[in-house]
Amino acid sequence: MERVLGAEIVTDLITEENSFNIGERLHVNMEYFAPRVLERKVYLQSNVLCNPGSHPDVFAVSQMKEKDLIEIVPSGEIVGTFYWNKEYGKSAWEGNYDGFKNSRFIILSSTDLDTCFMKLCERYYGRTLHWVEFNNGKLLWKESRCSTENLLNYIDTKTTRAKKEYVAKYIERGSCGVNLESIWDLEERTVLVVAEPGMGKSTHITHLAYHTKLADPTSWVVRINWNEHSKRLNKIHAKTCGFETVLEFLCTVAFPGSKYYDLNRVMLKQALELKGNVTVLTDGYDEISPTHADKAANILSVLRKTQVGRVWVTSRPVVRERLEKELSVLAFTMKPLSQEAQEKMLLNLFKSKATGHRDEKRLEALIKQLLSKVSESIYDSNFTGFPLYITMIATAFELNLETSLKSGVLSLPEKMDLLYLYDRFVKRKLHIYQIEKKRDDITNASVQDDHELLTKIFLKNFERSALTVILPSAVITSLHDKTIAVRLQPFIRRVQAGKDKTGVVIQVVEGRPYFVHRTFAEYFTAHWFSKYFELNICVLEAILFDRSYSVVRDVFDRILVSGSELHSAVLNWDAESVEAALQKGCDVNAVDKGGRTALHLIASQGQVYMIEQITESLLGHGACLDMPDNVLQWNPLRYAEKSGSWFVVERLLEHNADISDLVLTRQRVHDSEYIGPIIYEAAGEDYLLLLKFLASIGVNMDQQLTDARLTALNVATASRRLRIIRWLLEQGTDCNSRDNNGWTPLFHAANQGCVDVVRMLVEEGGARLDRYDTVGRTALDWAIISAAGGKDSNFFRAQGEVRDVRTDVGAVVEYLRERGCKVSNIADGVVITHDTN
Repeated sequence: MERVLGAEIVTDLITEENSFNIGERLHVNMEYFAPRVLERKVYLQSNVLCNPGSHPDVFAVSQMKEKDLIEIVPSGEIVGTFYWNKEYGKSAWEGNYDGFKNSRFIILSSTDLDTCFMKLCERYYGRTLHWVEFNNGKLLWKESRCSTENLLNYIDTKTTRAKKEYVAKYIERGSCGVNLESIWDLEERTVLVVAEPGMGKSTHITHLAYHTKLADPTSWVVRINWNEHSKRLNKIHAKTCGFETVLEFLCTVAFPGSKYYDLNRVMLKQALELKGNVTVLTDGYDEISPTHADKAANILSVLRKTQVGRVWVTSRPVVRERLEKELSVLAFTMKPLSQEAQEKMLLNLFKSKATGHRDEKRLEALIKQLLSKVSESIYDSNFTGFPLYITMIATAFELNLETSLKSGVLSLPEKMDLLYLYDRFVKRKLHIYQIEKKRDDITNASVQDDHELLTKIFLKNFERSALTVILPSAVITSLHDKTIAVRLQPFIRRVQAGKDKTGVVIQVVEGRPYFVHRTFAEYFTAHWFSKYFELNICVLEAILFDRSYSVVRDVFDRILVSGSELHSAVLNWDAESVEAALQKGCDVNAVDKGGRTALHLIASQGQVYMIEQITESLLGHGACLDMPDNVLQWNPLRYAEKSGSWFVVERLLEHNADISDLVLTRQRVHDSEYIGPIIYEAAGEDYLLLLKFLASIGVNMDQQLTDARLTALNVATASRRLRIIRWLLEQGTDCNSRDNNGWTPLFHAANQGCVDVVRMLVEEGGARLDRYDTVGRTALDWAIISAAGGKDSNFFRAQGEVRDVRTDVGAVVEYLRERGCKVSNIADGVVITHDTN
């Protein structure tokens, strides 16, 4: 026994006559936990919408324009649009329902698509409905009602990155969502969860760890918050990281300072090598990226080669692609809290803070009003679906609630935004500390002065702490203030000693402060930069366009635009408010605290909702194109280029913006990974001036833009961009280049029935008519198939005429025949040659 357990343990057992615990006790979250739903993205092949065999299923499609859907669906099908107006509680469907009540293809148009689909299902009671979403050029399955049989053969396993039989289980369930309590029932060994900050990933892990242990008390549950172990990670060498290294890391995480460390190590090693009853839950991968990302990835790789039962990984979306590749899994996302869950969570939070009896019915009514008001003010329908923000709302409006409960009227400001909510939360925390915990007399003038001074000191310490949390050490040393780390030390020691009771910075781990939530560190980082941006231009340039600093960027922008109606409307992507502000006389060239006009802001936003309408409004009211700001000393065109807002770039060029400001594109002209997507978007979206600029700096327009070997001419033809096609032909672009399917641009034009494009390609570009694709078909074959609505069958009458010919497709068929294009003779009889002479 002594040889196995060790002398110290045997002695303890004999002398103390007590049992001892293996491992450490798991942390239990005693606060209210809002039940969560995980979602996995399941993609379908796009041709599911043009398959006549799907009849009589009904397809509801979101995020797609009606005209685009009409081009996809089988010939003769009607496309309708279903609107659901949540604000007024009724649907516009009643006004046009009779016009397309038999339609199988319906565009969903609503700010509340879940409710919209539910109402549509009510209209089609007893029918099979599928909700799909057009997402970045792919078809994302959302939900189905009744039978899913017609979808199973259209699963895009490559994009979904999962086996067909595995994905079929989700589809057969009718939903891609799974409750947290059921996650292990899926029998997935590795689970990756990515979600935006504030969605409750860490709370989720705490809850999961507890219930995993509860279900099997004999199992090992190891929780790793990567950021708390940066010093240990620093000692690990990625290239030499093996099983013993990983085991040692797990043990130092799971049993810090344990008296029985050696025994714990032996037993955990045995479990990893033989038993498999080990669950490892990791959190915050994005927080150590890129500094320790390779090491963490190696640890996970080694771990998954052991007998470990389950591995759970969470992160923000910024590193999603890397983790999916490293772990060879498709990530789950976290579904925002439902309206009911939001109300229940807020009710529990308010009740937990109650000092006396409250009228629960009145409280519930006020909570509904509060959530509605916040959602309307922040211009984000999902905002209150974030558990963090529900908690902040409860803290920020606690005092208002007491007044409102007495009066029956909700007392809130007319406009609120994310910055307001953070400001209010921090102010409330400091108020609780100084007035309620210290019991200072705020009516005393001297106390008021001390209160203001102490608040400034706290905020400075929070800002310095935030910089050390958010920025890598190399970046901190490049800031204009070289004393940040030194001046922070007294506050660090105060927190370590337990003397800071504000509840904003809650602990210090390995010398680094930890905030109540990481987003508060980002909030205070933004505050610091809003004061010193002119002294830190180089650092700020990197931060503003790095997705991992998106929260910092958002708060930074809102601090600088506070007080400006026009700028705030732009940040909220509210095109109507932008136009209204301009109509009532707001100066379109007014600047915010960073010297930025509204055009600077929309140009720097990247690909965002309503960007086209806002840009057109600003330019239509005379927005200045050549005004540099004070943040980066840039004009709007350079912001648009840096953020990849190519629509804005094109519009600015149309208004004669100085083309010399396109600095980055000139610098990366030989970088195909950078230039390729620009050409693709420009050719597909009709950005002629942008293409001309690229050509002027030596970009090859014949280069392949994607893995499918598409060129600019392929893209322009498939998108029916006549002036782009003509310009490309004038530049001598190869009209006969083939993609992976063997299609030349002529095939795309013929398949879509674009007779003007077909003529242009043949007569001006010299497109060859004798080309066959990889399945042995010609351009004429595909025109005939398109004319028949996509049916692979006999497309000719006895005289060789095409059935169900669409007007333009028929013209293409006739033109190609006249030019001598042949119909193939496919052995399987899909297309049959008929001599029409």
